Amino acid sequence: MLHRRHFLQTSGALVAAAGLGGCDPFPSADPTEVSLDIQPAAFNVKTQAATKNMVSLSANAPPPVLRARQGVPFIANVTNRLTDYTTMHWHGIRLPNQMDGVPYLTQFPLRQDETFQYSFTPPDAGTYWYHPHCMTMELMALGLTGVLIVDEPEAPGFDSDVVLNLRDFRLGEDGQFLDLFTARGA
Repeated sequence: MLHRRHFLQTSGALVAAAGLGGCDPFPSADPTEVSLDIQPAAFNVKTQAATKNMVSLSANAPPPVLRARQGVPFIANVTNRLTDYTTMHWHGIRLPNQMDGVPYLTQFPLRQDETFQYSFTPPDAGTYWYHPHCMTMELMALGLTGVLIVDEPEAPGFDSDVVLNLRDFRLGEDGQFLDLFTARGA
């Protein structure tokens, strides 16, 4: 004989279990993991000759567009290959404070050949950017800024996705850097 109390407890447990599984807005997925080396670079910006003394995540190209998924863990193993200290800041993303890349506030700067694992789950889809946070103005002026796109759990159905990371470099006619800082500004 089925008792009312037993029926309610069993029915409630089944409904709760079904509801919890069905209301998760982010289906479980494997984390997105990337390895990034902050490093000296040289690539063509203005002339046929490569601009030297640049900084990128690639030895011969601008920093890549990184992609993550909303609600899916994102892991970036960032290694500093520069002689200067640095960190990586993920600009505009809501993330745990210790993953924000602000030197001496949320983490110690990375010395040469040191790696830090940034790990966070982006709660919001959108287009963001990343940049260094030690010697910020100089390293950004030398090229280290990039785009991080956090995709929605389901594709919105656009025909194409074009990413632009516009930059303005102080280069001479030979395609090499002029003084980064002047009396009138950077």
